[in-house]
Amino acid sequence: MKLTVVLLLAIPQRYAQPEDITAQYIDLSMELTTAMKGTGADEAELHQLAKDVVYHGDDQGKVQKLYDAYMQNKSEEIKEAFVKNFLHDKRIEYVKDRISKVLGYYLTKEQIKNVRMVLEREAEKGSTQDEIIADMKKELMKEISERKAERALERVIKDLRILGKRYVGWMEKAEKFFFTLIKHDEH
Repeated sequence: MKLTVVLLLAIPQRYAQPEDITAQYIDLSMELTTAMKGTGADEAELHQLAKDVVYHGDDQGKVQKLYDAYMQNKSEEIKEAFVKNFLHDKRIEYVKDRISKVLGYYLTKEQIKNVRMVLEREAEKGSTQDEIIADMKKELMKEISERKAERALERVIKDLRILGKRYVGWMEKAEKFFFTLIKHDEH
């Protein structure tokens, strides 16, 4: 065997296998059609959206733009169903993932688990964003100091800029959440 063939076989492949991509597409496509059932949304558009989201899955900014593009020129019923039945869950999933990554620098796994449980519990209750933020703030205040809160603030705000560009108010609420936390620690 030639040396180049051996080297190529030794290098791990980073590309997703076709079966993985197909499975992701099928799962997302089924999620979308289930979420939009009964709204009159075009299934072909939903399948195309799923295909595009899987293709750009690693870039959260592009994925958000795809969701926004899908909602353009749709009826209020379809927009409301899309946000309520699908996009809300994806945002919660994204925020939980970011919580783990950002707070992983400052908190233990158990403490992060407690914060995520608060987020899940409040989201299931149907709490507003302000209520969710307030409850998460209470949980974090048990665990985090002022210096750590400042670092977490910088990281979370950086990560939420994508959502802040399109969804006006997300950025302000995140800033308010952490500034309140910092002010509380100062007293």
